[in-house]
Amino acid sequence: MPEPRQPGYQRLIESSLIALIKAVRGRTLVLFTSYSQLRQTGNTTRGALADAGVTLYQQGDGVSRQQLLESFRAA
Repeated sequence: MPEPRQPGYQRLIESSLIALIKAVRGRTLVLFTSYSQLRQTGNTTRGALADAGVTLYQQGDGVSRQQLLESFRAA
């Protein structure tokens, strides 16, 4: 894995997360220290995960923290 500021880091994070999340059928919590990386990763991986039947819950998607937690619990 390259260092975070090295070329290819973000792409490798995204492809690795897609493979991991598909392998465990979505049962994954990913934490980020960078809000911009959270948004970029979510935007990039959302389609591939949806195609695999995995719902992506992402902080900052226009819903409150409480709504996000309620949706997660309901699913």
